[in-house]
Amino acid sequence: MLFLTSFISYKTNCYPSNKLLGLSAVGITVILWASWIISMKFGIGLSLSLFDLAFLRYGLPCVVFSYFTYTFRHVVFRAKPWHLICICMGAGFPFLFFVAWGMKFSPASHAGILVPGTFPLFVALINYFLSGKTLSRKYFLGILCITIGVVFLVIPTVILSNDIELLKGYIFYLFASFLWGLYTVAVCESRIPPFAAAGLFSSFSCFVLVFFYILGVYEIDFSYLLSPNIIKDYLLIALVQGLFVGVIASYCYVFSISKLGSQKTTALSSLTPALVVVMSTLFLGEPLDFITFLAVLVVCGGVAITNL
Repeated sequence: MLFLTSFISYKTNCYPSNKLLGLSAVGITVILWASWIISMKFGIGLSLSLFDLAFLRYGLPCVVFSYFTYTFRHVVFRAKPWHLICICMGAGFPFLFFVAWGMKFSPASHAGILVPGTFPLFVALINYFLSGKTLSRKYFLGILCITIGVVFLVIPTVILSNDIELLKGYIFYLFASFLWGLYTVAVCESRIPPFAAAGLFSSFSCFVLVFFYILGVYEIDFSYLLSPNIIKDYLLIALVQGLFVGVIASYCYVFSISKLGSQKTTALSSLTPALVVVMSTLFLGEPLDFITFLAVLVVCGGVAITNL
């Protein structure tokens, strides 16, 4: 009931007594978003299939948020078909698959820069081609910073490493970011509430995954997943992907908007790429070179400028 009450009543009015709660909520959101990328990379290292990771990500949110999709079904039914397709594809299992494929070829720290860092660029491009919306000087400056940061990360890294596989990973990351941009634009235009949208793409993802399982496209190796050497790590990933990211982060993000407003919340969430880089260095042992460090500073700055 707390979820529904907080969502229905939230506005963008901010009160001084509530700012600390809002800051705490957005801080939790950023930490959990970064943890999602780290746990994805960790799960791939454990030889979990993309279908396993998808079930871990969308299973519990499907159970929790389907209620909101049903509650706001009148809004969902009024949405245009392309809105529903973009919501399901942009935040559902196709998005997760492209991120996971990218991680097979490139570091998680680069995913943190390219996926959450570049989606304001794709949102601007999508809005321009759909409705001809032009960019303000401030937003254009932010997009320019993001583009410079991405170019500075991709080109020198690929050239210096002489590894074309890295480029594949970057392409997958950018396409995942493009899908998330489609999801963002579709949610804004359709006016489907965030929790209802979460139930929509989670339910869609679970339905497709079950359908693939019935067709025999993939199989779940229960003997591997329940082995003593893997079950603790598997449960940890399930906890991060399903509960922390799928449910708690979704609630905290909406809660922070109710206390701080949408602009401050999105501006503070621009810290996600930097936190991913730090966490990938601490928990995954990925090296933090000068190129990555400079790229994340420029991209984070660009994302912050676009949201201020």
